[in-house]
Amino acid sequence: MSETAGSIALSSAGDAAPELPAGLRLERREDGTIVAARTGAAAPQLYLAVLDDAVVWGTELGGLVRRLAAQGHPIAPHHGVVLAYLRGDDVASAPSTFFDGVLRLRAGDEMRIAADGSVDRLRPEPATPASSVPLARAVQGAVERSLSDAPAGAPTVVLGEDLASAALLAAVDGARPARTTDEATPGEAAPQDDDSVRAVRVRAGSTRAQDSSAETGGASRAAVAAESVGAALRTVGPTTDRFKKDLGDLVRTQAEPFGGLGVYAHYCALREVAHETGTAALVLDASGPRGAGLIGSSSAPEVVAAPASALGAVRERIAARGRTALTADALLARAFLEDTAAAGHLASEPASARDTAAVVAAQRNAERFGLAFALPLVDPEVASVLAQSTGADGDVLAPLAPLAAPRAVATEPERIAPIDQHEWLSRLKGTLHQVFRSEQFARRPWSDQRAVLEAFEAHVAGRTTGGDEVFWRLLNLELWMRECVDDPTREASDETDDAWEGQDDHGRFDEPEPKPPLAANPGKKLDLEVRDPRSAAPVIARRYPLQTGKFAADSDMDAEVTRYVSGFFDALDAELAADGPDAEDHRAATVGKPWNLTISEKIIAIMQGRSYFVWDVQPTWWAQNLSRYVARTPAGIGLGDPVTMQLAIQEAGLPRVIAASAAGAAGKVLRRKGWFYHVVGGNVRAIDGPTEYSVYPANVSAKLPPKDPDLVARHLNDVVRAAVPQAWRESFTGTVVMDANDIGRNTLGKAAPHSGTHYELQFADNPLGQGREQTPMAVVFER
Repeated sequence: MSETAGSIALSSAGDAAPELPAGLRLERREDGTIVAARTGAAAPQLYLAVLDDAVVWGTELGGLVRRLAAQGHPIAPHHGVVLAYLRGDDVASAPSTFFDGVLRLRAGDEMRIAADGSVDRLRPEPATPASSVPLARAVQGAVERSLSDAPAGAPTVVLGEDLASAALLAAVDGARPARTTDEATPGEAAPQDDDSVRAVRVRAGSTRAQDSSAETGGASRAAVAAESVGAALRTVGPTTDRFKKDLGDLVRTQAEPFGGLGVYAHYCALREVAHETGTAALVLDASGPRGAGLIGSSSAPEVVAAPASALGAVRERIAARGRTALTADALLARAFLEDTAAAGHLASEPASARDTAAVVAAQRNAERFGLAFALPLVDPEVASVLAQSTGADGDVLAPLAPLAAPRAVATEPERIAPIDQHEWLSRLKGTLHQVFRSEQFARRPWSDQRAVLEAFEAHVAGRTTGGDEVFWRLLNLELWMRECVDDPTREASDETDDAWEGQDDHGRFDEPEPKPPLAANPGKKLDLEVRDPRSAAPVIARRYPLQTGKFAADSDMDAEVTRYVSGFFDALDAELAADGPDAEDHRAATVGKPWNLTISEKIIAIMQGRSYFVWDVQPTWWAQNLSRYVARTPAGIGLGDPVTMQLAIQEAGLPRVIAASAAGAAGKVLRRKGWFYHVVGGNVRAIDGPTEYSVYPANVSAKLPPKDPDLVARHLNDVVRAAVPQAWRESFTGTVVMDANDIGRNTLGKAAPHSGTHYELQFADNPLGQGREQTPMAVVFER
């Protein structure tokens, strides 16, 4: 369904009511009041924003927000909805959306908007009496009504492991054109050889032993349900690599943070349908009743296999005693909790009478891929019968079991969701770690970044329970902020091809903006005046940053330095020989002038194997607590992080770090800076934590300073002299290993004639840059 949108003035009279999809109403009454109504959960969504002079509305939330942003209206999160979401609420039927000021017309709502912009919501009692139609007939009728307007092509059913999906598939089979309704008995359809009904299921690879598909020889309930009715079955296997590539589009598609990975499983299923059919099929989905459909069943609590023995049961109980139960509130900023009231749905409101997150997410995925889409179990008659049939235990799906194929009912569902949320959390811990460490995340008013990082590290180490959903919601919320609030005008991509086979690992394969070899980095200068107190007169330093590839522990230092330094002088010689417009400037700055190579200590440490992914470092109690007292700066995390403090303890020893911490505390009292580093040793200052703006692997790594930097510099002198032409070799003065950022410089090692201070002055404005320039070396001439 394409988006329907528009606006209606608050004070005008006589304007025509807009044409809206069935189930929606938006009109002006004689008294000037604007009335908007939505008949039930089966009706399309409708969103409204009440502005100073008009009501702006739309059937797609993302489209409405983009129009508001384009008109200059501020886009901000609704804190009450954010809090309800982080606490695990299903906020798809909250009266407000995640966007502050954008209202949601809930199922069964009537909203009245006065000329002054005030809003009054009414929840009229349903006018339709309880249905006396048998459930089988109600479901069959809803399916046949859905199929009556279907496009050419086979209907496709999206399958979960739940009984509702199996029942829906049987009902679709019973409505095949080749068979009459009287001949078809849902749940007992004989297998057929045609593919007039298709089914798609999702199953990501899992290494968890609890995955029961192995126990049944691979015959999952979804597969048995498809086989029982002769439906052509397609299984989609998402991967974590593809998930990272899809995240931005998925977040923009959903327009609001979603609950779990079931939404992504559904997204992958519909992308596969669109890829195979070219959007020519009708997709039917069992979403609606609580726990039904691919999304609903994926969000159900995981079933953990029983231990194989009594001893195993005892071990499980002992292990559980040592774990801490995680709650969202423990990870949120205290001021945010005190100032915010959660704004979710009413606890007394039954799921059958309202939207559920699964229904809304499924509809948005279908809109993303342009597919005709139907939710037969949200049909008012079906919902009414299901509400009457629900047992005392609240099981909504049990009444649907007799409608499904008996073999499917008898087959145990797989114990792990289509995407194993716990396993993916472990596989993607680096991605989550990077997001939770970012400056954007730290700036969110709801985030207690330190509490989140400590809890996440504990959770990954197996010391907590119940945290998977909390961390996924924190991740989804942060990505939503970046995609839909920080940059609200972006739209979902039109790219639907799922043939991508590459990797997207923390920017490992990203390339920087190309830089001419003789140019400065953006925002930097080639020349800088150096006033060294030990020199008689100031000199001008010409700094040429060398853009390189990325480095790793297995990079050959000699070969890499030779490659980039010789490449620079090839480019310089070519420029001087061509005698272009800038040749004279370069000639005056370089020919016959002394020069040195300055190389970033980061790449030396990386190539020495002294850089560690943050998820591979396990901070001790001392590291956790000592890091609390170290201030972070805009230039980097420093030792104000348990991971980097742990590296400092490994490098300098715990006694020395404790003594340095005491000295630092005394220095703060006396307003003296630097006492910590004076006691612990200067090279500890060069320990770096991950920064999101850095080049891979520095964006996900913590590193020690390079080992023996003076020896490295002396060795590189020989490498450089062998690499450059004779004319430049004679004026080469040496190599400097430098730790530089936007707020300070530190010469860690050198084999060059001047003092360390002199070379730090050459880099006073950090010409190599602080971000993703990828220029970790510089050739520096002085004149």
